[in-house]
Amino acid sequence: LADEGEFEVLEQEVLKLAAGKAKITASQAIEAAMKEAGEAKLVEVELYLKGDKPVFELEFLVGARELEIVVDAVSGKVLEKEREEEDGDEAEEHEQAFKALSAAKITLTQAIETALSEVKGGTVVEAEAEIEHGELEYEVELLIDGAIKEVELDADGKVKEVENERAGGQAWIFDRD
Repeated sequence: LADEGEFEVLEQEVLKLAAGKAKITASQAIEAAMKEAGEAKLVEVELYLKGDKPVFELEFLVGARELEIVVDAVSGKVLEKEREEEDGDEAEEHEQAFKALSAAKITLTQAIETALSEVKGGTVVEAEAEIEHGELEYEVELLIDGAIKEVELDADGKVKEVENERAGGQAWIFDRD
């Protein structure tokens, strides 16, 4: 059975493949999705492969509601748009995150720009706004030279930490015959 480290290695390999095939940046995917999202607040953007096609999945919040938009990472076209109504604890978490994002001095898009200036030459593969210990913070993961660097920022846009994400373990990739 594979352990967590082996899955991390495999995930990094998939991110390298997706980033190599992508023709647009995370910022361009955000721009395309924002046209569909209106006043919603961006919470997360992630690059991944859907089959063998690279896509960006973007998650937005409008109060307690979630809006998910998938953008083709080659053409920049919106492929899917789905609204989800949350209830209970998740709705409360979404509402809290929406309020924090509304009050924040910077947006996730600005956090991405700061991370890109911190890790020059990096490609954004994931970025997220989240509430940790009651405080809003941003995490941006960038692929650079085949490795992942994670930049953590506070709600004011100050860089708290830049660290190398090291995947432990070994991934086994088999060719199809």
